[in-house]
Amino acid sequence: MLAETKHNLRRLLDFSGRDTQPTFWWYVLFVFLLNLAVWTVMIVPVVGDLMNSMMAAAQTGDEAAIAAAMGVELGEMVESMLWMGMVATLLNVALLAAAFTRRLHDSNLSGWWGLLPLGLQAAATWYTSTRIDDLKALMGQMMNVADPQASMAAQSQMSTDSLIGWLPIIALVVLGIRKSTAGPNRYGEVPARL
Repeated sequence: MLAETKHNLRRLLDFSGRDTQPTFWWYVLFVFLLNLAVWTVMIVPVVGDLMNSMMAAAQTGDEAAIAAAMGVELGEMVESMLWMGMVATLLNVALLAAAFTRRLHDSNLSGWWGLLPLGLQAAATWYTSTRIDDLKALMGQMMNVADPQASMAAQSQMSTDSLIGWLPIIALVVLGIRKSTAGPNRYGEVPARL
């Protein structure tokens, strides 16, 4: 994985040539692990604030007050996570764009096909950014212990909304697993395995 990561970081802005499947997917794993580490560091303070609020609400002993406080805090947490997710998305696009283009070239596809997952990601990000207030309200409804049906409806809506975020990932995987071209193609010679 180290060789593939070095290769892709050195060619971060090089959209020409070809990369093998292992070169691309090991780099994707590196980007995923990097995301995991960054998210862990960023989420700790958010969860700490949530826990402090929950402890304060729990001291009242009123279940409705606890649920209401939890709904408000989770809504705020969702908003923070959505904005952090949008920043992470931009970083991921910057880290993966050239590598994905070279991977597409290896399967004899134009790099312009990379606009499909990018467009889906842009649409999902735009959709999410327009729904932040609605998502915060849904989070509050999910915590409504007095109305379980409203809670279930809110959970269903949140699940549907989250599926939209998977579309660019599915497009990336479908295009990224395409078989390599045997021999040279219009984008260059067969890439060396690292």
